[in-house]
Amino acid sequence: MLAACAGESTPRPLTPPSAALAPSIAPVPLAAPAPSVVVRGQRDVEAFEWLWRQLRDMPFFRQNRYEVGLPSHPLFQRLAQDGIAGEDKDAAQRVFLAEVYDPRALTAGVAAIEARAPELRPALATFARWSSRWGFTSAPRYEVVLTLYGPGGSYDPDTATITVLTTPDGRFKKEPLHNLVHEMVHIGIERPIVRRFDLTHHEKERLVDRLCIVAFADLLPGYQPQPLGPPELDAFIDAAALDDLPAALGRYRRPL
Repeated sequence: MLAACAGESTPRPLTPPSAALAPSIAPVPLAAPAPSVVVRGQRDVEAFEWLWRQLRDMPFFRQNRYEVGLPSHPLFQRLAQDGIAGEDKDAAQRVFLAEVYDPRALTAGVAAIEARAPELRPALATFARWSSRWGFTSAPRYEVVLTLYGPGGSYDPDTATITVLTTPDGRFKKEPLHNLVHEMVHIGIERPIVRRFDLTHHEKERLVDRLCIVAFADLLPGYQPQPLGPPELDAFIDAAALDDLPAALGRYRRPL
């Protein structure tokens, strides 16, 4: 029978030696789930609103020498040349829905992208690593939306949506995997790099191209950069810069 210690009303049980010597086990952190990539074609009104936006931006596209996919319908060819100022948008939408839009025209493109989506896994893993190291925005879900209109590829950093130009027979202006990784990099650096360092359009395009070349040489063989932006930026974006891109951009903005 155990005797109570002085000043205590009840005895304390002895700790078994095995329990006293047992090592503590730290909880193992769970890995974040891999991002999903969802592919679909533009819906009817969505496609019109997108087309209207491309028509509005035609002066920018011409200035930067972008080739732009447009309907062959005479109304929209004229709007591309003359602009949309003063035009009846509701009337144009009725023409588009009745005479232009055909969801079947996007089926082949959707199938082609879905077949390539699993190849994005190495890039998604790299994005997760950059996210933990310097704040790259790695989205939990990317939505790839196929369109017949526009300059080729664009991104929305707030919704992680990538819009990609295709053709009714499922062809693409750029190699699809190159295009998708390019736009995903845009999404990831928009807040921690582009806005922070106030990069111009040409600077951010050159930076994205440089990251695709340096980080994804094996995944994106033959990647073709655009002839945009200052060539001096390239010297700051090497393999070492991938571990701390904000520091590399700081050196670019304030070279020693």
